[in-house]
Amino acid sequence: DQPNMMKIVFRHYQRVRLLPMLTGIYDTQCAFKCFKLKHIPEIIEQVKSMGPDFDMELLLCALKFYQQKKGVPQAKLCKVYPTLFTEDFAESNFMATSADPDKPFKTYVDMTKGILQMHERYVDAGSKEAKDAEPLVEFCKTLDLPRYKAMIQKLEK
Repeated sequence: DQPNMMKIVFRHYQRVRLLPMLTGIYDTQCAFKCFKLKHIPEIIEQVKSMGPDFDMELLLCALKFYQQKKGVPQAKLCKVYPTLFTEDFAESNFMATSADPDKPFKTYVDMTKGILQMHERYVDAGSKEAKDAEPLVEFCKTLDLPRYKAMIQKLEK
């Protein structure tokens, strides 16, 4: 039983629609990402987020670096291998606590805001992708904590 399933589904939908350049990367939050050591400083200096959306922006910066500066096509940049996923929900940064029962909602709404900011930074405003995403962008801009929580709770029913 995954207590954050609808939050994850919404985040994935939002990421696919607002950050299309991450297509093919199914788990942006995975712990294992590989880069050439000599390239890490140049990739990291572009990352602006230090919140729950950090992993997505790290991948965006790496894709941008390798595609634009090194001329490597995206198809050659990402290899996805099957893995066994296990999570200790009690140890997760995304889980509620007795002191803060809304912690998962706060974390995911912050991620929603971060994805919006990355969309504005990395997707050309005049592109077809940006045009197609306009309704979702406008909707996501309205999601403060109470509205986000209400939406997720309604989806969970």
